[in-house]
Amino acid sequence: SALLTLVVISLITFFGTSLKTPDQLAKASLGRYITPGQAQDFIRSNHLNRSVLVRYADWAAAMVQGDFGTSYITHRPVSVDVEPRLVRTLLLALVTLLVAVPIGVALGVHSARKWGTRTDIALNIAAVVLSAFPEFVIGLLLLIVLAVKLNLLPVDSGQGLAFGSLGAQIEAYVLPSLTLVVASVPFIMRNTRVAVREALAAP
Repeated sequence: SALLTLVVISLITFFGTSLKTPDQLAKASLGRYITPGQAQDFIRSNHLNRSVLVRYADWAAAMVQGDFGTSYITHRPVSVDVEPRLVRTLLLALVTLLVAVPIGVALGVHSARKWGTRTDIALNIAAVVLSAFPEFVIGLLLLIVLAVKLNLLPVDSGQGLAFGSLGAQIEAYVLPSLTLVVASVPFIMRNTRVAVREALAAP
């Protein structure tokens, strides 16, 4: 389930960061030339002198209440760093749904109405081929064609999102959204095709 996946990922991430010793974490956060006293203060204030399991349990209990802790690097609440990225992710998902669902449903209905014809076969072949490509491959191909070769979209959308105008921010979403749309439409189309065909064949 999704919840189990989140728990496993959190365990791997938490225990992965705990591979460093408390002294190494203190130096990574405060600098290499901190005094032993400063390191010990950092370790005590962040409870790094406790066992990994106890620290994970404390973190999980706080996380459930909305407290994701404080970053050792930025010294800010993790939620402050996560929030803008979460908003962008949700916006990207919304844009993808608004574009992919109508296209996929329309193609699926058209394919079902043309069942067995060349149009139906061509659409299904295209859907199977696109479904075989992972999202990162589709994204890379679109990046090469639209951004590198045709220069229609920015190669790096990070600057546009962080510092660009409204137009630049909208433009920064085009390539990621297009990648997800191209990856999603084949699945929506094939499911719609089967559902519509069953409905048309029903007595």
